[in-house]
Amino acid sequence: MANVIAGVRSYLLTKTVITDFVGLTRIHLHQLKQSATLPAIVMTRLFTTHEHDLSDLSGLAHARLQFECYASTQLVADSLARAIKGCGIVTQKGLTNGLDIRGVRVEEGLSDKDEAPTDGGNEYRYFTVIDLVIDYTET
Repeated sequence: MANVIAGVRSYLLTKTVITDFVGLTRIHLHQLKQSATLPAIVMTRLFTTHEHDLSDLSGLAHARLQFECYASTQLVADSLARAIKGCGIVTQKGLTNGLDIRGVRVEEGLSDKDEAPTDGGNEYRYFTVIDLVIDYTET
């Protein structure tokens, strides 16, 4: 069975518009440490739904992935989220990194947020959130 998070993460790591920001090691799953090097991306699967036909599962699934793009300024966080949107993923169809993608769409537009320091410092972390829905086949 295809792992949608691993497939999308691998795809993003092939795009220099993404790796110019985060290198090859700063796309994290689920959470970001307070001391993490920025900019960075946190990927989370919010949910997966499955299509059914009259007798069983049809094999088509839809995963909503959330990308939190962290940086030391809101401008860079926003630029990173826009890089995800513009890197070609929304036009991706076919087999990529073991994942049979049937379509990708932006589910929620960009949303800006900030995070107060928890270490006693005065440097905020800024992040921009974008959600994508990945339509893919499961076996």
